[in-house]
Amino acid sequence: MSEESVEKLRRMLIERNETLRKLREKFSGALDIERDIVSSRRGLMKYPEHVRNVLSERGWNSLPYVFVEGRLVSAGKFPSYEEFLVLLKPYLQNAATWKVALNHPDRGLAG
Repeated sequence: MSEESVEKLRRMLIERNETLRKLREKFSGALDIERDIVSSRRGLMKYPEHVRNVLSERGWNSLPYVFVEGRLVSAGKFPSYEEFLVLLKPYLQNAATWKVALNHPDRGLAG
């Protein structure tokens, strides 16, 4: 990887971590946010059924995925903080606690 590519990846991971930090802070006690790195090296059967189904249907190149209570709500792009708020609004209005699972591709760095 070039130095420029590494820097771009580093900035992307920092931005994602910041987005998740803000979501955890805003919805503390109302959301259970899980983040998992999806990698073909782990093998398909290591993931929950809803993740396996989407990977089988869409393939590894359509990552990242965002699931809410096992339902796919976003694929192919990691949502911004503002986009997450829009995605989560209908679920927060209907339940006190929702599990949000964020699955993204393994890019060789821990995220």
